[in-house]
Amino acid sequence: MIIPAITTHYSLLNGFIKPDEAAKKCKELGYTHCLLSDNSLSGVVDFFNSMKKQGIVPIIGWKADGGHYIVKTLSGYKNLIRLVSGEDIIYRDKDLQFYKDGELDLMEVLYAEEKDSILLNILLCSKHKTTLKKVGQIDIGEDRKFFETNQYHFKKSDISSDKNSQLISELEDYSILCKPKLPKVDCGNMTESEYLTELCREGWRKKFSHLKGEKRAEYGDRVKEELGVITGFELSGYFLIVQDIVNFVRKKGWLPGPGRGSAGGCLISYLLGITEIDPVKYGLLFSRFLNSGRFSKDNISLPDIDMDVPSIYRDEIIEYIKYKYGEDKVYQMITFGRLQGRSAIKEVARVYGDLSFSELNELTESLPQEASISDELEEMDIKSVILWTLENEPKKLERWCKLDKEGNLTGELSDLFDLAIRIEGTYKSQGKHPAGVVISNEDLINDAPLILDKDGNKVVGFEMSDLDKVGLTKFDVLGINLLDKIMEICDEGE
Repeated sequence: MIIPAITTHYSLLNGFIKPDEAAKKCKELGYTHCLLSDNSLSGVVDFFNSMKKQGIVPIIGWKADGGHYIVKTLSGYKNLIRLVSGEDIIYRDKDLQFYKDGELDLMEVLYAEEKDSILLNILLCSKHKTTLKKVGQIDIGEDRKFFETNQYHFKKSDISSDKNSQLISELEDYSILCKPKLPKVDCGNMTESEYLTELCREGWRKKFSHLKGEKRAEYGDRVKEELGVITGFELSGYFLIVQDIVNFVRKKGWLPGPGRGSAGGCLISYLLGITEIDPVKYGLLFSRFLNSGRFSKDNISLPDIDMDVPSIYRDEIIEYIKYKYGEDKVYQMITFGRLQGRSAIKEVARVYGDLSFSELNELTESLPQEASISDELEEMDIKSVILWTLENEPKKLERWCKLDKEGNLTGELSDLFDLAIRIEGTYKSQGKHPAGVVISNEDLINDAPLILDKDGNKVVGFEMSDLDKVGLTKFDVLGINLLDKIMEICDEGE
C-alpha cells in the first residue's frame, strides 16, 4: 500500500496539517502506516502519540537532502535525533536508512482535504511575504506547485507497493515515550522522599511550631496529604531541585518571587521556602496544583512551579543550573507562535488584502485575548477564539459576521471568518521560551533534537506539552524586571 507522507504545521509555513487530523484521516481511509515528512523533529512526539491513539503505525522520518531519513528501530530514532541536531554520525541501514525521492511509493500530504489547499496557500504567502493577488508575479521556487494544484491531500488508495513492503517488514515496534528522567539529588544517606520529609520537618519547626490543638491538626493533615501524593508518585526530586535553585538565588542576595499561580496552593512548597504564601491561611487548594487524578501507571505529569527571579541575574542562575547538573543535561527550549483569534484574522485578511488597516484593527479589537477565555476554550471541541466570540458575544462581530441557528456563518466577511477559524491553532513561528529550562539526568541529545536559536545557541527542539511524554522536565525560571526594581530600591534605601 502507498504510505501517506505528512508535512505538518511543525514545518513552519511549509505544511498545514496537524498530526491528530492526519491520524484520523489515516484511520478513516484504511491506511495502516503513516510517515512523518517534516523538515524538523519538533513534531515527532505529537505525531507518534496521535498515530498510536488511532492504531496507526507511526514511521518517523526527516525530509532532507532530496529524500527521507527513515527510522526503523529505537536506536535509529536516537541516531536521527543526533543527525537532525547537526552531529556527524555513523548509522546502520537496519536502524536508520536514507531513501532518495522515488525509492518509496509515498502520497505527499500537506493538508487533510482538498478544500484546505487555500489554507496552505495562505501560509505560503506569509512565508514569501506576499498576497494571493501578487504571488503569481514573484519567484517562489518549488512552492509554485502548491498553487497550481490542490491535490496534496489524503486520497483513498488500494495500490500495492513492493517498494514499501520491504520497509514495512523491517520496522520494529518501539516507543519513544518514557517516564521522567530527573537528575538525582544528593541526599546523603537518605532517599529523596526521606530527605524531602526531613526538610518539611525543619520548615515546620521554623513556621508552625507555635500551632496548638485543631489548628495544628489541620496543618499536620495537610502536610501528610501533600507528602502522600508527592512521594507516592516519586516527585520528591522535582521539589528538591526547585528548592535548590531558589536557595541559590537567596544565597546570592537576590530577590526571588514569593510564588505565583497554582503552586501557591502547596504547603510543602511553603515549608521548603520555595513560596512565601501560607496556602491554609488563605484557603488555597493543593488539588489545583497537584492531584492524583493527573497520574496513571504510564503517565506522570510533573508539577509546574514558576520561579520568578531578577531578570538581570537570570543568565547567571541558568549557568549555575548547568554547573550543578551538567552542561549537556541542561538547555533552554523552544516555543511556537500560533495563529489564534486576532492573529488568524489578521493573517487571512492581509493575504487577501481586502480590508483597510483601520477596519482590520477595529475588527480584531472586537475579539478577546486568548488568555482571558482560556478555561472556556478548553471546553470547546474546536478551540477557536473567533468561534467562541461568535457564540458568546455575537454583537461584537455582527457587523462583519454572524452565526445562524444551524451553525452556518453569514455576513459580509463570512468567507474570511471561515478561513480564519479553520486556520486557528496553526504554528507560524518559533522562538526561545522566555522561562523554560529543561533538566535531565542524561545528555539531552539522547532524547530531544537540539536546534539553534536566533543567537546561535542550542535549545531543546520540543515544545512544552511534549517534554513530559519523553521523560524530560521543564523548570520555569522567568526573569522579572519588577524584582530588579525592588532590589534597586532596597539598595538605595540602605
